[in-house]
Amino acid sequence: MAGLRAILREDPNLVVRSKRSATVIGWCAKCVAIEAAGDATFEVAVVVGGWEGGAGSEGAVGRENFGECVDLWLGFSAVAVGEGSPALRRDKKRVNQAAVDRAVKAIEHLYKLHTRIPGLIQASNMNHTRGFIEFWLPILSGLSQQTYHPIRVIRQHALTYLQRAILSPLLEATSYEDSWYDCFETVLFPLLEELLKPEVARLDSPAAIDETRMRAAALLCKIFLQFVARLMGSMEFSRLWGRILAYLGRYMRSSGSELYEGVLESLKNMLLVMANQGLFQAPGAKSVEKGEATWLANELWEVAWKEVQSVAPGLKDELFPVVKNGEGIVI
Repeated sequence: MAGLRAILREDPNLVVRSKRSATVIGWCAKCVAIEAAGDATFEVAVVVGGWEGGAGSEGAVGRENFGECVDLWLGFSAVAVGEGSPALRRDKKRVNQAAVDRAVKAIEHLYKLHTRIPGLIQASNMNHTRGFIEFWLPILSGLSQQTYHPIRVIRQHALTYLQRAILSPLLEATSYEDSWYDCFETVLFPLLEELLKPEVARLDSPAAIDETRMRAAALLCKIFLQFVARLMGSMEFSRLWGRILAYLGRYMRSSGSELYEGVLESLKNMLLVMANQGLFQAPGAKSVEKGEATWLANELWEVAWKEVQSVAPGLKDELFPVVKNGEGIVI
C-alpha cells in the first residue's frame, strides 16, 4: 500500500485513467485494519475519492462502486477501537489515537461524498427517489450509525455531519415528495431507537451517552422545524408528530436530570416555534387562520399534550397560560 501511495502522489489521476478503481478500493478495504498500513491506506482512499486529484478531478467514485466507497470510509471507524467486549473497549489504553484521528477524517470524507450525488443521478438518468435509495441513504445511514460509536469524538463528528447532510441544499435539489418523511423513518428514528438500547448505553460513561442522546434529540427537533412546512401537507403528518413527541418523552424518561432538562429545552423551543407560526394552538383559541389549518393546529395540540403531560406535567401552563375573557379563551 505504501508503494501505491508513492505512485499516486506522483500522479493522483492514475487510478481513474487506468480503470482499476475497483481493485484499488478492494485493496484499501483489506488494509484498513492493518495498523502499519493505516496512513498509507487512508491517503490512497482520499485519492480514489478525488479529493486530492487536482482541479476538476472527480476521482473514481461512480454508481457501480458508490456503496464500496461508503463502506471503505466506515471501515476506518470500525477499527478505531480494539476488539473485545464494550467494557474492554471503554478502556482508553486500548484506543489507538492514530486510528481515531483517521476515523474522524473518514467521517468527513463520507459526508463529502454527497457532493457527488447530483452528478451521479444525472449521469445514471435515474429519478430522485431512486437516487435517494442508492446514494443519499447509504451516506445518511452510515453517518447515523457512527452516532452510537464507542468513542465520543467520533459520535460528535457523526452528529455534526449528519445534520449538515440532511440540511444540505443538494438534498433539497434532489428531493422528491416523501424525501423528508424517509429521512425520519429510515435515518432519524432508527438512530434514536439505537441510542436508547442498553448495550449502547454501556459503550461509554452515562454522562457521555446522555450528551449524545441530548444532541440527537436536538437534531430531531431542528430537522422537523426546518421541514415542517413541507411535511404538514401529508396525511401522515399527525402520526409523524406523535412519533417525534413519543421519542422525546422516552428520552426524558431514560436517564438523569441533565438529559431531561436538555431534551425539555428542545421540546419547549419546538412547541413555541410552531405556536408562533400558527401551527400549534388550543381548540377555542383566537386565530386568524380558518378551516383546515386551524383544525390541524388543534389536532397537533391535542396529540402533543397526550404525549407530553406525563413527562412534563406543568409545561402547558408554563408555555401557554390560559386567560379567559368574554369572547372565549386566549392563549
